[in-house]
Amino acid sequence: MKSNYWLTLFIIDAVLHLTTTISSIPTLNLITKPLLMILLGGYFVSLVGNKNNKLRLLIIIALACSWFGDTFLMFQESNPMFFMLGLGSFLLAHVAYVIGFNKFDNLVPKSAVYLIVILFATYSLTLANALWSGLGEMKIPVLVYALVITLMGIFGFIKNWQINKLILIGVVLFIISDSLIAYTKFVEPLDMSRLLIMSTYITAQFLIIKGLSQRILTN
Repeated sequence: MKSNYWLTLFIIDAVLHLTTTISSIPTLNLITKPLLMILLGGYFVSLVGNKNNKLRLLIIIALACSWFGDTFLMFQESNPMFFMLGLGSFLLAHVAYVIGFNKFDNLVPKSAVYLIVILFATYSLTLANALWSGLGEMKIPVLVYALVITLMGIFGFIKNWQINKLILIGVVLFIISDSLIAYTKFVEPLDMSRLLIMSTYITAQFLIIKGLSQRILTN
């Protein structure tokens, strides 16, 4: 199937899913959410074909883990274990992205690397401090997750700086989406939190996949 077809299906599914977050249609949500990463994966594979198999495989793993994360989190209200499974799935997705980003050369000078590390680390520590009192037994898992997603942000920037702005925006939006999930779960619910979480998440995944596809095709 041509990439434009996959992209059209992905956009239609994304719009339908975001609509379900506003209108609260549980049955449609169960259909649209699991389809997101499947359609995005189809779009990615149709774009890059068999080019750069190692990086291609890592991205497919990231999307597959994200699919498991999406699916598990749909059932977290029925059993807290599903939240842990979702957290673990997305943790593996971020690890795959970190390894994938490290297939590229550094694109910033050391001084800029230090600045990027400081900025992302400061944000993560600030968020952890805001969440801390509400984490309870989740302190260690959340800290591990925060460390990995911080690394994803850092390597996303230093490996793609001035080369692909889509990836830069994507990793920032992914961190924002995960931050909203954590704040909503451990501190207090936010107005329209589900819509904000899913809109930033869907956009983040698309931008990262689009950006990585461009980098694969131009290498």
